[in-house]
Amino acid sequence: MIISIIVAASENNVIGIDNQLPWKLPGDMQFFKNTTWGHPMVMGRKTFESLDGSLKGRQNIVITRQQDYSYPGTIIVPSLEEGVRAAEAQDTHEIFIAGGGEIFKQAMPIVDRIYLTRVHTTLQGDAYFMGEALRQARRAYDREEVPVGAVVARGDAVLASAGNRTRELADPTAHAEMLAIREACRALAGERLTGCDLYVTLEPCAMCAGAISFARLRRLYFGAGDEKGGAVVNGARFFSLPTCHHAPDVYPGIGEGRAAMLLKDFFRDRREANEPAGPGSRE
Repeated sequence: MIISIIVAASENNVIGIDNQLPWKLPGDMQFFKNTTWGHPMVMGRKTFESLDGSLKGRQNIVITRQQDYSYPGTIIVPSLEEGVRAAEAQDTHEIFIAGGGEIFKQAMPIVDRIYLTRVHTTLQGDAYFMGEALRQARRAYDREEVPVGAVVARGDAVLASAGNRTRELADPTAHAEMLAIREACRALAGERLTGCDLYVTLEPCAMCAGAISFARLRRLYFGAGDEKGGAVVNGARFFSLPTCHHAPDVYPGIGEGRAAMLLKDFFRDRREANEPAGPGSRE
């Protein structure tokens, strides 16, 4: 059984913007169809939903954590491992993994072949913005701050980027998200960030979730979950509260592995140095 990745990427390795292909290339679309026809296709939920319907002539296998998710004729699985197992049960000699970015990263250790179409352009997409947030987190690490980074983007432009500075500024509100939101509001000369998206490496706390709501941010992408201090999918689940007047679309787990590893390394270093970092993930 051959496990293959099929992907188109720009020269700076962007594969999508706002969960959509940022180009329409008839030649590449025909290549994709000819290459994958009759083979099972394993993909994440957001990739599947960007297709506006299942891929015909191929068994669609969708990875999602949503337990009640369903689509006619589609196999729903909770993990890449389960997706590959379901694909192996099909009568085929090759399995195709079709994205998105996090699924590709998880698949790399088991992949036999990559079909790559290189699109000769430079774009900024979801992976790019989270990459910039991770760079801000690493800079926070170097300042001996808890390594969390954030980016506010509008379209393909970065409006603001920041890392945690609570120690440096002696300010408990100086979380990466708060600093990035403030900077973006100054850039736009207004208190609302309508149509803008926030990328942050760690699930926001209740304070930051409140600021996200008040700023009217369109989408929230975050990396690692925070069981102790998070307030989006953990804890208070701020955006589900009746007193929350605006809730962004939420996309968890973007760059989760790298974000979580950076946090683990930071707290390990603090323990080895015998330096308390505070009771929660942020302090």
